[in-house]
Amino acid sequence: QQSWLEYINAFENFVDRSNVDIKFYHLDVDINIDTPFIRGSVLCRFTSQIDNLQSLTLDLHRSFTLDEIEGEVSDYQFSDDTLRIEFNRTYNAGEEAEVTINYHGVPPLAEGVKGLRYENHGNDPVIASLSTPFLAHMWWPCKEGPGDKPDSVYVDVTIPDTSFSGIPVIAVSNGVLEEIVVE
Repeated sequence: QQSWLEYINAFENFVDRSNVDIKFYHLDVDINIDTPFIRGSVLCRFTSQIDNLQSLTLDLHRSFTLDEIEGEVSDYQFSDDTLRIEFNRTYNAGEEAEVTINYHGVPPLAEGVKGLRYENHGNDPVIASLSTPFLAHMWWPCKEGPGDKPDSVYVDVTIPDTSFSGIPVIAVSNGVLEEIVVE
């Protein structure tokens, strides 16, 4: 209930975002272990639900810095946790398109506990995400809420090749592990 109240308060000026159907995200995030900091890239593939679609609105916490937005993009505005991406062309109903958002920053926590958490258990770091359907924007750009679930999501996590207390650091995510690359 508290998360729902946070969502309502955060989106008092809610903009109807049913003009697109999110199909796929590819989240590629580089996580710093020593201090809270991430650098990420999110590919967002979507289908227009209307004719003459001119923009896409996503959620991302205002504490992040946008590095670049790739795709058929002419401009963007980023304020108050809302990223509005303007296209350099229009899309008609049923057309699929994609954008890639490159960003970095220190992920904040909602209520001090929700989002991408950096903690220590003893001397060992633990970094974990705790997101309801409304708080993923605390660490990656997305269309918040349970009303539009993507068909699939790929998650790539880059971490340093290191260990703590003799135990190697590993990255874990939902889904099927496809590959581990050690550089």
